[in-house]
Amino acid sequence: MSCGQEAQVHAYHDGELGESGRRGVEAHVEQCPACAALLADLEALGAMARAAEFPPLEPAALARFHRAWDLYHQRQVVRTAGWLTAAAAAVLVGSLVLWPLGGGGGEGRVGAWEAVAAMPPSQRAPEGEPEPLAVAQWMANDLSLGQRR
Repeated sequence: MSCGQEAQVHAYHDGELGESGRRGVEAHVEQCPACAALLADLEALGAMARAAEFPPLEPAALARFHRAWDLYHQRQVVRTAGWLTAAAAAVLVGSLVLWPLGGGGGEGRVGAWEAVAAMPPSQRAPEGEPEPLAVAQWMANDLSLGQRR
């Protein structure tokens, strides 16, 4: 003998309905004996739960609860700190990898004129002659000049 309004009766008992919903359920309960019995059972159950005496919480149990609560929050802080550290490390590694590609603003780059200005003068080899051979020729010429003096 179900009329399909049980969910509405439960919502009415829990105080979840608005003004128009409450009036509709009250009118329905007056006409439906099954819903009236359900509402009476719910009210009796609620009265029993309100009348029940609960023992006071022992100090040891309360201390355990507080320790568990504090431990949970400490773990959350450590977990958050771990994620923030990982994010900072990722930003650092990314910036170090990408910095030579143009993130330096040109301050650390050496221009062509600076490289040429800082280089010692080189001995120019005659056309077609390799550099080591030109150095060897210069040394031979220099040593031969020393003997003529």
